[in-house]
Amino acid sequence: MAESNQDIVEGMERSAAALAAVGTSTEDAFAMFSGINEVLQNAEKSGTALRSISLRLRSFDESTEEYSDDLKNITGELVDLTKTAQHTQGVSVFKDGSTTEFKSLVEYFGEINEIWDEMTQKQQNDFLIKAFGRTQAQAGSALIQNYAGVTKALDEMSNSAGSADKEMETIKSSLEYKLNALKETWVGTAQKMADRSVLGGIIDGLTTISELIGKVGVVPTAITGAGIFGFVKNFR
Repeated sequence: MAESNQDIVEGMERSAAALAAVGTSTEDAFAMFSGINEVLQNAEKSGTALRSISLRLRSFDESTEEYSDDLKNITGELVDLTKTAQHTQGVSVFKDGSTTEFKSLVEYFGEINEIWDEMTQKQQNDFLIKAFGRTQAQAGSALIQNYAGVTKALDEMSNSAGSADKEMETIKSSLEYKLNALKETWVGTAQKMADRSVLGGIIDGLTTISELIGKVGVVPTAITGAGIFGFVKNFR
């Protein structure tokens, strides 16, 4: 994506609290920010735009962060602005059958993107101003028209998580990881033993065993079975 870590930090600083208030997940927030910022190349403006829409959908003014009578009917007005010949009911910000439970912003703007070309230019302009505010209309247009950037970001995050899981599985299967796990297991066991005076020697002995196994690839007969106790004893 055409953004740096610093871009993401700046965008989230301006929008995270408002996005969380409307139930937006971290992944969705990052994805929408990426979709906007890919066009605007302005992290501050992209983050502020997300903050604006989050507040406005709750009828709060984005500048004062207080309830606004001018925005109390915004959800119904947005529905009216999205009514087209093919979609006569318009697109609601609420989940089907509800007037209180909001759709996720990603879902909502995905639906707006699908009907965007059906809307007249006046509908589009009025929608952007109503949904984002006049100062953030450009950012709103970037979000809707570059919605492919939002889905791309979601896919990248999903694949990244899968790659991280695969990499962790590779690490867990390595001999070094297994030896470290063995060492930690024996340390935990030793800590529960009553005779604390031998803890240091036991831990050193087990560490040496693990290192020796790592070097030769097999367990020497000198430290198998009963021999292990004598081996450890030598390190007391």
